[in-house]
Amino acid sequence: MTDPSPQERSAWQDWNAATKPLVEALTRSDKHGLHHNDRFAWLLQQFGHFDRNEIDHVDHSHLKNELFEIAVNQLNDLRNDVRDVLRTLLMLWLAPAADMSTLIEWRHQLGDSREKIAAALTNSPSLRQFLPAIIEIAWKTARGSTVRALNNCNYVHREIRILVIRKQRDIGDWNQRLSLDCPWSLIEIIAYDPDDPNDCLLDARYLPFVEPLLPSADSRT
Repeated sequence: MTDPSPQERSAWQDWNAATKPLVEALTRSDKHGLHHNDRFAWLLQQFGHFDRNEIDHVDHSHLKNELFEIAVNQLNDLRNDVRDVLRTLLMLWLAPAADMSTLIEWRHQLGDSREKIAAALTNSPSLRQFLPAIIEIAWKTARGSTVRALNNCNYVHREIRILVIRKQRDIGDWNQRLSLDCPWSLIEIIAYDPDDPNDCLLDARYLPFVEPLLPSADSRT
């Protein structure tokens, strides 16, 4: 990682100089009802109360709800990232007629989602206990969206979409062809064992199946 340039350092110094007084003023705000009218100001106001040990002034009821919402959002983000991994794996595994640029984009998406999962599980190890339930619901949602994408062939170019759809209809509805049960284990989905302290995410683009050969233009049409 390279050090910031003098121009970048100067920009951050200017930013801090411009914003620090504004932040400080908001931490000392005595306005009421900010939680409903200005959440940003409310957060800084609550920080100010804690920083000055003004516990009696803290908005306990709203703060309690905010803390729970933060935790739930982390859980939901992890569930969404697992869903994205499953959906991308399914498309890489099953999507006919995908061109090389689309496949490369899916591999990038797969890596990004897995890196976010690994970071979440590292920063909040307690999230690991939710993984079985997450995979169960994530598989159902990923399966549903993948079935629609495969049946509609919305991942291929418009010029050949009708031809691909016709060929797919001859094979059958993907909702009938795709298993109701997730075919991959937790380790295959996230590409490492989160319960093994010696394991880590080494290959974020790992595929738990043999990558299908890219079909030729003739076979796609």
